[in-house]
Amino acid sequence: MTPPMNATLAYPMRSQTVPFRAVLMGLTLAAVVVVGPIALTRGEGVAPAQADFNGSGLVDFEDFFLFAGAFGRGVSEGGYEPRFDLDRSGRVDFEDFFMFAEVFGKTALEGSEKGGIAAKYPGDAGIERDSSVVFVEDFEEASLDEMKGRWESVSNAEIVSFSDDVHPGSAGKRSLLMSHVGGRGNGGHLYRRLSPGYERLYVRFYVKFDPQ
Repeated sequence: MTPPMNATLAYPMRSQTVPFRAVLMGLTLAAVVVVGPIALTRGEGVAPAQADFNGSGLVDFEDFFLFAGAFGRGVSEGGYEPRFDLDRSGRVDFEDFFMFAEVFGKTALEGSEKGGIAAKYPGDAGIERDSSVVFVEDFEEASLDEMKGRWESVSNAEIVSFSDDVHPGSAGKRSLLMSHVGGRGNGGHLYRRLSPGYERLYVRFYVKFDPQ
């Protein structure tokens, strides 16, 4: 399988439910897709080096003054600098300030080995118990029907099955197999909505495509 892929999902989540869809579609004449564990998490903070704006090796008041000078500016406005927009929201705001405050006083080297939430759970074993984790699908359910019950819809369920082909770094025993032949349907997906209230989420999963 390929290394884990990371994607940032940024939605206007103030007053609506948020759709999360794992979509895997066969693009070749005969495609076999194997999906490993899916983990959807909240933001994982910022490394001190990212907030060491002046490169002094320490996140201190000099960095704070630089940050304060950029506070309130958005991407469409003059004076906006992406380095101060720590959460990449398009505006330097209080979310960025809180992230900056978390690493204030730390040296730039602290956290350089940081691997995020996943680093605390080798093979993702037990990651679902972390308070920052929103949703996990490990495909270890007793049956396909039980797995499908955790999603609002499963498209083309007839091409879905469990597989014992797992990524070497996974602590699980199964993945999800989606088999698709070109011209017969349009692949498959797993779909569910999340409750409102998340500004930014991160999704990580393993995927392996048939070499043919």
